Amino acid sequence: MRQSFAKSVNCSINGLRHAVKTERNFKIQVVCGISILLLGIEAKLSKTEWCILFLTVGFVLCMELINTCIEKTMDLVHPQYSEKVKVIKDIAAGMVLLSALVSVAIGIVLFAKIWFVYFD
Repeated sequence: MRQSFAKSVNCSINGLRHAVKTERNFKIQVVCGISILLLGIEAKLSKTEWCILFLTVGFVLCMELINTCIEKTMDLVHPQYSEKVKVIKDIAAGMVLLSALVSVAIGIVLFAKIWFVYFD
């Protein structure tokens, strides 16, 4: 039986709530994302820069959620320690790290103009 759209949205919101309540790294990344968005106000970003910033913050948060899903799935499928599971989890964590590093590089480009205003 197909779910209604409203029910699907509700399930999605529940998933985000669960991640915010239970996942330390997701909480940290949400706080960082909000801080960066607030910095965007100070930087007086253009519409294009805002789009880039929203996409970048959203990308990192999505990567963290994917990583969490991979980790929880692997724990469910293979609860005992496995070197193969460790490698899978490490690769997923690397995915998040790479997305965060790319977002820092994008942030440097977007916010370089306020750096030079404050530290000129």
